[in-house]
Order: sequence, then C-alpha cells, then structure tokens
Amino acid sequence: MTEWSAGRVAEELLARRRARESLIDYVRYLDLGFEPAAHHRLIIHELEAVERGECPRLMIFCPPGSAKSTYASVLFPAWYLGRRPQGSIIAASHTEELADRFGRRVRNLVASEAHRTISGVAIGQPYPTRGAQARRAMRKQMLPPFFLENFAPRTCGPPCGRLGSGRLSTGRAIAP
Repeated sequence: MTEWSAGRVAEELLARRRARESLIDYVRYLDLGFEPAAHHRLIIHELEAVERGECPRLMIFCPPGSAKSTYASVLFPAWYLGRRPQGSIIAASHTEELADRFGRRVRNLVASEAHRTISGVAIGQPYPTRGAQARRAMRKQMLPPFFLENFAPRTCGPPCGRLGSGRLSTGRAIAP
C-alpha cells in the first residue's frame, strides 16, 4: 500500500473537486490520453451551460473527426450523471447500434473507479434496456438509481422514443 503525504492527499482531493465541477477537469482526471483542443474547450463550455440549465437545447456543427461524439455523447453524459445521479439521458442517433455503443461507453465510464472516486456514484447491476424484461423490471422497481435508455429514430420519420416534442432546437448552435 502506498503512503501519501498530506500535500499529495490535498492535491488529489482538489483534483476530484475540480473534476466534479468542470467537464474539462473531469476529462483530465480520467487521463484518457488526450488534452482537449481549443474547439473541444468551446464544446465543453457550451455543454456545461446545458448542465447548468442556461441552454435548453444545443446543436454542435463540426466536421467529421472533431470529437463531437466523444464529448457530447460519451464524456458529457457520464459527467452529467455524476453530478445529477437522478438525472436522465436520452441518446438518439441515426442507428440503434450507434446509440447503444455510446450508451455502453457512458456506462463503462460511470462504472469506472475514477468516476466513482470523483462523484461518489456507483452504478447498479446490468439490467434490460428493451422489451418485456425492461417493462417487468420497471414494474418491480428493480432498476438502479439512474439508468440509460437508448432510442434510435426510424429510418423515415420522426425520432422514436419518449419525451420527443418534435422541436429540434430553440437553443444555441455552435460551430468552431
């Protein structure tokens, strides 16, 4: 077992507090092997505004490969759920497979030791997300304190799923 000095303990507690309060510090604390670039910091700033309730809807327009999905569909939902364990996230995508993949990546982050250390939130046992098993589990109220649901749009028509109002955006749109 490694012994930590009082200074090292204080640094670690400060890093955890910063990671709880700031998405960019959350990303740094996770030590994922990259540092957010300037356009990532702009995206992070706007996502934090969404979390604070200052921006009800946000559309991000960036070219392919600019890490939109990494920040908006994976890192932000994990950080958000760490700050608001009773919150809900709806992941929507052009395919169910992509929404499921993002959901799994978020779940893996939330289940990680680093996330638990930062937020104090642990994830429950795996549970069904679709079909009759999910309905039975909900009726029995056996779901963990928070859960992710993934919905994908139909190929021709409006998005499927709950809470869809048909309004796509009245909020901010950013493009670096």
